[in-house]
Amino acid sequence: MAVEAENPILPPISKGLGGLIPSPNNETENICVTVGSTVTFQEEGRDKEQVKIVSPTYKKDNPDEPVVSEGAPLADALMFEKVGREVEVKCKEPYTVTILNILAPDGFDY
Repeated sequence: MAVEAENPILPPISKGLGGLIPSPNNETENICVTVGSTVTFQEEGRDKEQVKIVSPTYKKDNPDEPVVSEGAPLADALMFEKVGREVEVKCKEPYTVTILNILAPDGFDY
């Protein structure tokens, strides 16, 4: 019988139907941005924005849905980050955004 060792770096997780959710004994502070997450963020001095991180093959049903493809500079900056983090978007004119909220692919709001 295999015994799983606890990883001191990664939080314990359980797989939901569409994303990762915290284990019952874990805090939501360990939730991070993944493909499928809807992220609310803000650049200093600008209005809040919200985008959904999607795979490059995502078929957009709603033309008004704000999406950014995995691999784009904004998506790369947001991926695997947590609420409250400031991240630099590396592009021709780099800028910094603060992650305000993460709506996980499973619909849980963090």
